[in-house]
Amino acid sequence: MVLPLTISLWFVMWGLGAGLAVLDRYWVGWPFFAGATIAFVCLITIRWLTALLPDTGVGVATDFVVDLAVALGYSAALVCAKNLKRRVKFWPLHRALASFSYTVYLVHFPTMVFAAAALKEIFDIGFWLQPTGTVDAMIYLGALLALLYGYSWIFAAFTEAYTDAVRSRLSSVILALRHQANFLVHKKVFE
Repeated sequence: MVLPLTISLWFVMWGLGAGLAVLDRYWVGWPFFAGATIAFVCLITIRWLTALLPDTGVGVATDFVVDLAVALGYSAALVCAKNLKRRVKFWPLHRALASFSYTVYLVHFPTMVFAAAALKEIFDIGFWLQPTGTVDAMIYLGALLALLYGYSWIFAAFTEAYTDAVRSRLSSVILALRHQANFLVHKKVFE
């Protein structure tokens, strides 16, 4: 409620992703081709409309609607991807990259800020808000991306890789605590 309007509005996008994870459990989805077509049509329509409209700085509402349309299209493709019938190329690579994707989500921004500040302080290499497209900018961004993924992978090796083991142990502890609580309740009733 106290966050700026832009952050509060774009929280809807995050909610859309969270809702999609729940929907995925209960809905079979359409064939992948249908979801991919929806995503493609959304992207093309948005690109066409933004090219048509002059850049008048229409505001937050227009930006939100544009981003929401792209998010909805991507969501349709994502929820239908489970119905893809043919084998995906480079499956082991996809699986390896997905194994630490949550960690990338969590640590990418603070790591990027730290790396950019360190590069500025140590090597006097500045961070461009808008990359210029030059070779130097692409090397800088490529190195920053490699650093972010490398750090995330190492961080995940000590955290995310143990999610199943921690979940299993917590389930055992919770089960034992429930059993103990039931025992104490029954003991109290009979005393």
